[in-house]
Amino acid sequence: MGGTKMAARTLLLVLFFFVMTPAHSDQTSEIPPGKKMPDVEFELTRAQIIKEALFSKIDAALEKHGNQEMAKVFRFLEKDTILAIPTEEGTLPLEKMPGQAFISLVFISEKDSQISQEWEDMIMADRTVEFYSDIRAIVVRIDKMADLNPFEVTLYLLHKGYESKIFLANGGVETGSEKQQIKSFVTEAICSLQ
Repeated sequence: MGGTKMAARTLLLVLFFFVMTPAHSDQTSEIPPGKKMPDVEFELTRAQIIKEALFSKIDAALEKHGNQEMAKVFRFLEKDTILAIPTEEGTLPLEKMPGQAFISLVFISEKDSQISQEWEDMIMADRTVEFYSDIRAIVVRIDKMADLNPFEVTLYLLHKGYESKIFLANGGVETGSEKQQIKSFVTEAICSLQ
């Protein structure tokens, strides 16, 4: 029980750090007037901390209640996603891409609605985690994650991880037939995690 409380406190501190720090630096060298250049090193460090905190929750949940398919999706999230930040043009990768088949993992909060209309629309959709095939990204509303228990964090991220894994397996095309597969995966995951 003590480990769970400590993990929850750590996640809350990470979330506080994420929400309270600016999304982009004020550096403007070689950037058109009015635009800000992201501090890539800072953003990468921040995203790595958040990813580690969230993934440790998933790892702990799967160790207790996971199944083989859930473990495969988690390995996919660990190995085939790259950290990225939101930009006016979509996303900016913070890590080296592992090849053609990858998905970006983007952590956002309400303050990112100022970046562009597209990001404002995503934030106004009020989803905690969503997969957007047009930008090949799993977008995580980190300011909403603080309200979730480890079961919910695991379920949301594995659900969208599975959806994006199928998307890549289909050659980056949504076929429409994957909805039943995703529904079955989520139903099985709920049963396993309880």
